[in-house]
Amino acid sequence: MNNDILLNLRILASIKINQKIIIENLIIIKIDESYIPSINRYVSGINRYDMIFPICYTYSYIFSYYNIFFKNKINLVDASFDGLLKLKETYKDFEILNTLYDTYIELWKNMKKQELKDSSTQTEKINVKDSSTQTIKIKLPHNLYQLPMF
Repeated sequence: MNNDILLNLRILASIKINQKIIIENLIIIKIDESYIPSINRYVSGINRYDMIFPICYTYSYIFSYYNIFFKNKINLVDASFDGLLKLKETYKDFEILNTLYDTYIELWKNMKKQELKDSSTQTEKINVKDSSTQTIKIKLPHNLYQLPMF
């Protein structure tokens, strides 16, 4: 699994309202803990639009590889959405971030709802051909999600 994704999720999960973020290496999200964050971002040439790509990258990765990596990290992903909501509050007038949050949280809720539905309707059939041979057929869901592109 991509460690940058886990790092981004942990950072988003820990962010507080009015904390600003900075971006490193185009995809790594960090909390700007400098003494005067606005000057730090101005000097480094970072602005609020720079956060869009790493957020899209992080959640697109989660949605693409959910069944492989993230089924056991649902709490971390939920917490990251709480942080993303705080970030949305911090950047109230940033419409792109608002749209991104609304789109991704809806997709996440639908994925979790589908997961619950699939796990409750999963069926198992056992056909006994003879006393020495059994065939087990299990119906598994294969869901594809179309990710929003920004």
